[in-house]
Amino acid sequence: MRILITGASGMLGKALIFENKANYSLYGTYLSTNLDIKEVTLLRIDICDKNSFSEVISKIVPDIIIHTAALTNVDLCEKEKKAAYKVNVVGTENVVESAKKVNAKLIYISTDFVFDGKNGSYTEEDPPNPINYYGITKLKGEEISLTYKNSLIIRTSIFGLNHLGSKPGIEGIIEDVKRGKKIYAPVDSFYSPISVISLAKIIYYLIENNASGVYHIGSRERISRFDFFDILFKIYGLPHNQLLKISFKEYQKGKYARRPKDVSLASSKIVRDFGVDLPCVRSDLEEIFGIKDVYYSFFGGAS
Repeated sequence: MRILITGASGMLGKALIFENKANYSLYGTYLSTNLDIKEVTLLRIDICDKNSFSEVISKIVPDIIIHTAALTNVDLCEKEKKAAYKVNVVGTENVVESAKKVNAKLIYISTDFVFDGKNGSYTEEDPPNPINYYGITKLKGEEISLTYKNSLIIRTSIFGLNHLGSKPGIEGIIEDVKRGKKIYAPVDSFYSPISVISLAKIIYYLIENNASGVYHIGSRERISRFDFFDILFKIYGLPHNQLLKISFKEYQKGKYARRPKDVSLASSKIVRDFGVDLPCVRSDLEEIFGIKDVYYSFFGGAS
C-alpha cells in the first residue's frame, strides 16, 4: 500500500514516518525542510501549485493521502490572511482534487481551534464556530475534504518532538527553560493534547480499519495548559520556579489573534466505534521522554 504524507518534515509527518511499522510504501512532500532517510521517498513540491501536485499524485498513484501540511502559526495566519488562505484552503482544494483523480483515501488533519472555546468537551456533533482566521481556514479545509466521500477528518491538538527545530517541540521548551526562560501558563484554559507518536499509531490503526467521517482524537482527559506544563516539568526535572500561573485573560493579552478558552475534545466516538485506547497526557510525555534518543537517531542525530 502506498501512502503519501503532505508536510512530511513537520512534527506529525515525521511521527508518521517513525511509526511506519506496517511497512507501507511511504512518500512525502515538503516545501523547505528535507529529510534524508531511506524509509520514505521525499519530493519537494508546493501543494498550492495545483498542476505540479496533481502531476506528482498521478505518477505515484497513492492509496492514501495523509494531509498534514498547513500554516499553523495562529498569529501569523491572522496577520497574513492571504497566505493562510492559500496554504490551508487552496492547498487543501488541490490535495482533495488530486485524491479524487486517483481514488485515494484522504485523511485531513484538522484542529480543535474550529471551536469557539465557550463550552469545552466538544463532540463531533457540536457545531464549529472558529474565532480566529487559522480556525476559519481549517474549518474550510474540513468542508472541502467532506465533499469527497472517501475521506477521514481528524480534529486534534498535538505536541511532540520536532528534531529539526523549524517549529517548537517539547525539546525546544525544555532548552528554553534550561536557559532561564519562564513559562507562563493559564490555569483556566483547557484542551485535550495528544502526542504525535500516539496520534500516528491511531492513524495507522484507522487506516487498517477503513475509518471515514469526522473523529476527535485527543488525550482521555481535559487538562489545563498549566497542568500540562506542570507534568512536563516534573517528568523532565525542570525547576518549578520557572513555571508561573496566569489567567487566560492575561495569556490572551500578548496574542495577536484571539484564542478559544476551552477547546477540550470529547473523543468517545472513536472509542465506541473502534475500541481505541486513548492515552493520558502523562503517559504520552513519559513515552516521548523514553524514545527521544532513538527518535533523534532515526532522523540522523539530535537537532
